[in-house]
Amino acid sequence: YLKGSLLELESSIVYLLERALEIFLLNGKTYLLAFESSAERDLFATELSHCELPHRVAGDHLSDTVQLWREGHLTNWEYLTTLNKMAGRSYNDLMQYPVMPFVLADYTSNTLDLTDPKSYRNFKKPMAVQEKSSEQHYINNYNYLKQELTDALNLISINQEAYHYSSHYSNSGTVLHFLVRLPPFTSMFINYQDNNFDLPDRTFHSIHTTWRLTSSESPTDVKELIPEFFFLPEFLANHEGFDFGMRQNGARVDEVILPPWCLGDARRFILIHRQALESDYVREHLPLWVDLVFGYKQTGKAAVESINVFHPATYYGFNPESIVDPL
Repeated sequence: YLKGSLLELESSIVYLLERALEIFLLNGKTYLLAFESSAERDLFATELSHCELPHRVAGDHLSDTVQLWREGHLTNWEYLTTLNKMAGRSYNDLMQYPVMPFVLADYTSNTLDLTDPKSYRNFKKPMAVQEKSSEQHYINNYNYLKQELTDALNLISINQEAYHYSSHYSNSGTVLHFLVRLPPFTSMFINYQDNNFDLPDRTFHSIHTTWRLTSSESPTDVKELIPEFFFLPEFLANHEGFDFGMRQNGARVDEVILPPWCLGDARRFILIHRQALESDYVREHLPLWVDLVFGYKQTGKAAVESINVFHPATYYGFNPESIVDPL
């Protein structure tokens, strides 16, 4: 069955380890296979590649993808989707779910002007430091941890590098937070939260509130977006009638509160949001964000200077089996 309908075969990672394989089929289905080791994965891939696969196409190449995007043959959405796939991110893995950028900064106006640069986030900066006033907090955090390491304090092995952020812009908690209204993610979220919904005030209830917390007000919330913000209005509605409780201000958490410029219409929000993603402004500035998430500003001196260093356990190459924790 697989051999006759296999379209693509891509090496991938699971739990930060190079031992997964993602199979793409003609009917649009994908399967993420996890193996005991990278050697076992490679052996399976080699054996499968030796079979007759009449529909298999070559995988994407980074240089070709970038060139196609530069020449306008790929939309911003297609470009980001391809980069996510090449980076090993998959809809089959909540820990490695595709990541998309916050695009807009205006969630309060009645009318949104997509030609105004002020309508957009700063693509050069991580989400937590969209406001200049927030930068020093994270710089101080990095310098404090660096000094502790220099002083050789008793830090467990997982913390042997300084970082700006103890959380991450994309993880299973972030994905489930956004998709809590959409089965089967609802049951996954409840399992994640020890068989409960989250506190109403912490539940995803407003796009503007999410922007406000992530971009400036919360020292621990540094999330970016998920692809559904650009194509799936259903995740913003509460079609199943879930009871998420009452917030402290007395408001019941139900459907996600949308920006005024989409007139309370989730489909209109998705349409405008997708238009914003494909705007000339975003096309011009998107490489700055790509540098942060997929490029050279992920690690090293460039990451430090860009205030873009996350906990070392979130990086590819970290071996979770190396953790020695007495607890």
